[in-house]
Amino acid sequence: MVSSRATEAAVTKATNKHKQTGNKRVKTRAEKDAHNAICVNSRLKKKMRYKELEKVETEYFKILAESEEMRTENQRMNMELNEKNSKLQCMENEMQRLKRALEEQAQEWFTSHSYEQGSDYTNITASYAGSSFVANHDFPSLFDAPNNNLLSHELAADDK
Repeated sequence: MVSSRATEAAVTKATNKHKQTGNKRVKTRAEKDAHNAICVNSRLKKKMRYKELEKVETEYFKILAESEEMRTENQRMNMELNEKNSKLQCMENEMQRLKRALEEQAQEWFTSHSYEQGSDYTNITASYAGSSFVANHDFPSLFDAPNNNLLSHELAADDK
């Protein structure tokens, strides 16, 4: 038997035909159709996923452009806010300066006016009427005039 196997191996080598261990099963038409249907569905799914990916990608780039516009708008608004805050700070500083000047003027006015002789107020000295009165009294009423005229209440008092 060894010789027959050796002979068979020599023939296979010479003819380059290998002995198959089993027969390949031939698929029926129904099996081929089922396999083709699965392949078609797979290709359709891939195509749909690709279209969905393109759609998502388009939306992404649209949102990216919008976010860049929003970032630019935010920077512009921040610059405007900083400018307005700076102007507001300047206005507040100016108001403080004007308030101090007004207080100084009020102090000068109180210290420069003497009270009439024989009045009940002769014991009030100029220094008391000046510095301590201004220091202990706030003057917001000067800024609360109805027509925004700082001296409108004085003018109304003079008319009486």
